[in-house]
Amino acid sequence: MPDLVQLTDAAKADALLRRVLLLKSGEVAFGDYRNEADATQKRARSLALEFVGELPRPCWQLCESTEAVELFEALEKKFPRNSPKPGQAKQKAEDLLKNLGSLSDPDELRAQMESLQQAAGGGGLERLAGDRY
Repeated sequence: MPDLVQLTDAAKADALLRRVLLLKSGEVAFGDYRNEADATQKRARSLALEFVGELPRPCWQLCESTEAVELFEALEKKFPRNSPKPGQAKQKAEDLLKNLGSLSDPDELRAQMESLQQAAGGGGLERLAGDRY
């Protein structure tokens, strides 16, 4: 994306950046992320933080800056990177429960339980069990 802030006035740049950030699909490249002086990137980061609750997808590229800590934290909260897909964690729990009898090595059992806990998003194994247990 060109440096819109330099090419047009701030209101037009903001309007276009808002539209781009709220697109439901596709990925937009906001210039060279290593150029922290890029005014469009700075404005896009600011708008993304302002509208983070409305963003349909994360814009991680805007976080590749030392100025983007707050945006990164907001995106991480809204779009957890390690969150399981629906049903994925529950299936993993069921598979583990079926195989518990065959796990005799305590280290292997611990590794499996840690993997399961990670799949649960740190929310506890009770959440995976749901109504079944």
